[in-house]
Amino acid sequence: MLLGAYHYAKFATVAEAKAEAAYFLNSISFFCLNYPAVLYLKENKKSASKKTLTDAAIAFWKLLKMQDTQLCYIQANPFLKII
Repeated sequence: MLLGAYHYAKFATVAEAKAEAAYFLNSISFFCLNYPAVLYLKENKKSASKKTLTDAAIAFWKLLKMQDTQLCYIQANPFLKII
């Protein structure tokens, strides 16, 4: 069976993004993924600025990268600056 992972982000700060990334990494650590992870950042319920949300998404991605987890896609319009 082919397997991927999808994370529905709720973060609005870099600290929250790092905490969500750690949780996500822990959740998928038991699986052998065939596909890269997907970060879905569609809502901005906390009204974070574009810069703050962009910085948070980059922090999330960097933590995944440090653990050799490939992130293939970020769905985020219109909340992020272009990464």
